[in-house]
Order: sequence, then structure tokens, then C-alpha cells
Amino acid sequence: GGGYGFPTEFNFNEETLCNFLRAMESEYNRENPYHNNIHAADVLQTMHSLLQMGGKEFAQADIQTFSILLAAVVHDVGHPGYNNAYQVNAKSALALTYNDISVLENMHASKAFSLIMGENSDRKINILSGLRRAQIAAVRKIIVDAILHTDMTKHFTLVDQMKGLLVSSDMDEIKRDHSLEVLNYMLHLADVSNPAKPAPLFLEWTDRCLKEFFLQGDMEKHNRLPLSPLCDREKTSRKQSQIGFVAYVVEPAYEVMAKALPRLEETVVPIIRDNLAYWKCLPDDTPKQKSTSSNGGSGLPDDTPMQKSSSSNGGSGSGSASASGKGETKKVAAAKASKVEEKKEEAEAEAKATKTTTTTTHNETTKKKKEQKKQIRGGGGGTVKKEADDDD
Repeated sequence: GGGYGFPTEFNFNEETLCNFLRAMESEYNRENPYHNNIHAADVLQTMHSLLQMGGKEFAQADIQTFSILLAAVVHDVGHPGYNNAYQVNAKSALALTYNDISVLENMHASKAFSLIMGENSDRKINILSGLRRAQIAAVRKIIVDAILHTDMTKHFTLVDQMKGLLVSSDMDEIKRDHSLEVLNYMLHLADVSNPAKPAPLFLEWTDRCLKEFFLQGDMEKHNRLPLSPLCDREKTSRKQSQIGFVAYVVEPAYEVMAKALPRLEETVVPIIRDNLAYWKCLPDDTPKQKSTSSNGGSGLPDDTPMQKSSSSNGGSGSGSASASGKGETKKVAAAKASKVEEKKEEAEAEAKATKTTTTTTHNETTKKKKEQKKQIRGGGGGTVKKEADDDD
């Protein structure tokens, strides 16, 4: 089944679990458009889905599964809304504390364990209190390592390592000797899974992410700091940012994992490809003032290196936007885009329908009242007509 049995195996009750989850959620900044408690819940749910699609078989023991799910919960706890590039360029307290190395990832891990078992921690939320010392050490190591692997600067290295692992080792060997590498890779996939979600979810996440990036760009301009990729609202193309991100980051990473988890190829990868086709068929939205950033508007997320882009246009996706793309004709892509927009507008349509129904009911009631007045007054047709006209 899909259950885990963690409370019994690791000696904590449901109240402690709820206290822990509420405490971690409260430490996420709800004012962040993207890196907030909703993102944490989404990554946790996605990690669970990957485990249920066969990823659980790569865990050598339940304590690894338990740890990677806890890592999903806390992987962005305390996120300030400004990425590593901003922290380093601004010489923030966080950057100085963590020596410019995986600044936010180090902070997330440190903050999580300070809340759980720090000097001023609340024992009511310590989900690890029932574990033996050796188990606590193992959980802590797995969680810290997993969170550090969510640093986007490590993306292409992770993908290359997973490719090499799948080529050089059979599945039994991978499960026996490389379980944590696979679990870390899966958490990273969950963290960048927005384009793997059906419409209208992937559109909502896109707009939230860009909104947070633009707020950072505004702050960088205000403080006269270098503008981070995709953070300049006056130069960033929504369309091209997503073509680059999906085509060069998300799709290849999921295709690699699909070799180990066939269900991904059947259920998730097709969604990613459909979403990429949607972005490609949209009208060009490139701002008139062309971006001069070094990554050519590739659409890669913050802190992502460019060494893997092989397109002649610097990974911008502008050349591929006019191509059919894996057999997709322009007509089919346009039809898919139309369906996506229809789904996105369903909620608005329902709200408008409710408003229309209310207005129609009010008008019918008013009409009935007028007819009742005519019937009561009765008599001379001219008089009734005149009074009815007066009422109008």
C-alpha cells in the first residue's frame, strides 16, 4: 500500500507530527509569491508521488524514506524571497555566515534542525525524540545532504551523475549501493516539478515564480546590484524563460529518471512535453528592449550554469519556437494551447455564471412584483397602463 507506518516505527504520535508540520509551515514566508508554504507542500506531495511510482524501491530502509520526506518539508524553510545570487552580491548576513556557498540551502537545513532540537526548541515538535542517537545522526545527515542537493548550481552535475549511474550499473546494484543518490535526485526533481503539472497548475506556478524573480530584480536595481537572470521585469520574456527552463532543465532531467521509473515516462513526461509545446506556440512576448544578460534569456532558474546549452542561439529557445518539435504540428500545438487556456479560465467562468444567475433572479422578481401591482389595481385599462408606466 501507499502508507508508511512512520509513527509506529520511529516512535512518535500523530499530535507530534501535526505540531511539527504546523511549526515548519509557520516558518515559511507566506508573503513570498513562490517560495512559501504552498511550494513546500507541493514538493512534499510530489516527492511522495515519485516514491509511490517506484522510487520507494530505491530506499534501502524506511529511515531513508522517512528522512527524504522530512527533507521535502523543510527544504526551503525560512526562504527570504531573494536567491543565492542576491545574497552573495548583497554580501548579506546569510552569505557571510555560509561563505557564499549554497547560502540558502545551508540556512534551510540549519534552521530546520535548530527548530527541532536547538537550544530554544520546543519539545512538542521534536519528531525525532523517539529515535536512538545513531538514528538521529543518520536522519540528520540524509536531510542535510538532500537539501544541499537542491542548489540549482548542481543541476547539470546531478543529471550527468545519474546518467552515468544508469549506464554503468544495473538496478540491483543501484538500489544496493546508490540509494541516497537516487533519493536526492528525486527530491531535486520534485523541487523543479512545476512544468510537470497539468494546466492550469503549471501556469500558476510560472507566474508566481516570475513574480518573485521580478521583485528581486526591483530590489537589485534599487540597491544597484547586478541583475540576476530572469529578474528584470523589463527584459524577461515569459515565453522564452519557460521554453529554456523546460527544454534544457526539466525535460532532460525527468527523462533520465524515467529510465529507472517507467511510470514517469508513461504519466509525467508527456505532460512536460505538452506544456513545452504550449509555450512554443504562444505569440512572441519578448520586450522591445533586448536583454543583454550573459545567458541570452535561456529561461534557466536562478543560479543555473549554462554549460549544457547546445543551441546556437544561446539557449533562448527562439529558434526552436518555430519548429514543429518532436512531430508536433503548429495546428496541434495551438489546439493544446487553447485547451490550456480554457482550463485556466474555468474558475473565472464559474464566478461570472454565479453573478449572472443572481442578477437574472433579481430581475425576474422585480418583474413579478410589477405584474402583481397591475392585477391588484385592475379596472380601467388606461388607468392600469398609466399606473404601470408610472411604476416603471
